[in-house]
Amino acid sequence: MAAVMSTEILECRAQFPPALRPHSDAMPVTPGPKTSLLIGAVLRQAGWAATCQPSTVQAFAKGGVVRHMKRHEIVVRRGDPVRRLGIVLSGILQAGVHACSGKRMTSAYLASGQLFNLVPLLDGGMASKDFVAHTDLTVCWLNKSLVETAMSTDVELQRAFIQVLCARSRQCLSDRAGLLLMTLRQRCAEVLLKLAADYGIPRQEGVSLTLRMSQAEFSDLVGWSRPKVNQELKRMEAESLIRISYSHILILDMARLRTDVAGEGGGPY
Repeated sequence: MAAVMSTEILECRAQFPPALRPHSDAMPVTPGPKTSLLIGAVLRQAGWAATCQPSTVQAFAKGGVVRHMKRHEIVVRRGDPVRRLGIVLSGILQAGVHACSGKRMTSAYLASGQLFNLVPLLDGGMASKDFVAHTDLTVCWLNKSLVETAMSTDVELQRAFIQVLCARSRQCLSDRAGLLLMTLRQRCAEVLLKLAADYGIPRQEGVSLTLRMSQAEFSDLVGWSRPKVNQELKRMEAESLIRISYSHILILDMARLRTDVAGEGGGPY
């Protein structure tokens, strides 16, 4: 069964749209004092690293390899062998699956300080998601041996990884329940509230989402077809819940969105 899945994944990889193929200029940055300072500064702001030993942060800052990537560049493809842990240093990383049929599913957008490749690094399996640069992106790669050495001496790092995996597991279950049990209105409202929590900035008129995305990308995150999601967004805009312009969303009524999510089949956000 594993061999069949591997073949299917390879076939899908060959069918990636040209816009999502790796760029030839995506080369690692030579390690040095500046890259160490950059990695260290991001780690000190990352919630998961807050309780780690200072020696762990120092080892990651010294041993990490920085890489700059362009928007839409593939960072990791589903089915790739994984030998490094990734940390987003700047920009936004899209996590999801690109199917052979052309359909896409987005599970999350990762910002500065967030980890990726954690599961396959720990269990030794292949990458189960496609990671693509949503914006121009800078990442840090940590070799598996470096991470394993740090885990063997830093119990707090082990706990941090467990907490990250638990939080993502809960989110995955919540998303699955939302897709199966919620109406389209509830699902759209839930996704908007999640985006507001992660990327929202209070403004005089409402909450502005700093994460810019097309309606197609928003549909991939909601998990419904683009035409249906677009119709729902127009209804929400007509009801003065949101305002949409140039890939930007302004939430005008957070309370109403929470009420929508709490309707039949939903639950409190």
